[in-house]
Amino acid sequence: MLHIHAVGPALLTPLPTARNEVVVTHHGPDYDREKWDRIAKLALRMGEKTATTYADKVIVISNVIRDSLKENIISATQL
Repeated sequence: MLHIHAVGPALLTPLPTARNEVVVTHHGPDYDREKWDRIAKLALRMGEKTATTYADKVIVISNVIRDSLKENIISATQL
């Protein structure tokens, strides 16, 4: 099993899926933080989408994050 902590590194979620179960923990919408430029924010959003598309499981640390994912981008991934 591979456990990825955060949406940035979750860009790599599709790589090991053929061999291992992948779990991603979503700690929050990092792309909303002011410290990131447009390209970094895009990459973080892509990581979030990749996680919800390819991970076997997504762990969220709050109901707010869960509701946001369900409302905006959730796929067949189990929360």
